Amino acid sequence: MGAEAPDLPEPSALEAVGDDLWALGLTPDRTAMELARPALDRLGVLSSAALWAASSTARVLVAGVVTHRQHPETAHGAVFLNLEDETGHVNVVFSRGAWARWRHVARHTPVLLIAGRVERAQDVVNVVAERVEAFSLGAPVPASRDFR
Repeated sequence: MGAEAPDLPEPSALEAVGDDLWALGLTPDRTAMELARPALDRLGVLSSAALWAASSTARVLVAGVVTHRQHPETAHGAVFLNLEDETGHVNVVFSRGAWARWRHVARHTPVLLIAGRVERAQDVVNVVAERVEAFSLGAPVPASRDFR
């Protein structure tokens, strides 16, 4: 019960992101995806902003925090999910077969690295999933809104 608070080390950037998520439910400054971008760039992962420049049918790598997963009855077995990175959102489409193959990872992992093919329809860009891996940001992420 002294009059002076002890000196504490400054939190790392990832710890600060985690603290913001815990206290506020959002990150007002930097995001964990932004902090991971140098590693993602080394892997050749496109940001959602850069995805718009990719040609139709190009094979790409994207990554992000899963914001939601949807499995509408009218989609003939397709599952849709949305990834968020530091520049925006990526729409990902899983065919019935791709979902069956990658379901365990895609359904239960909060941050994903997805290889797929670019698909354009009008003013919308999607990635049709071909391979899915878990990706660790080293920081907590908000829970996704799934199948509502």
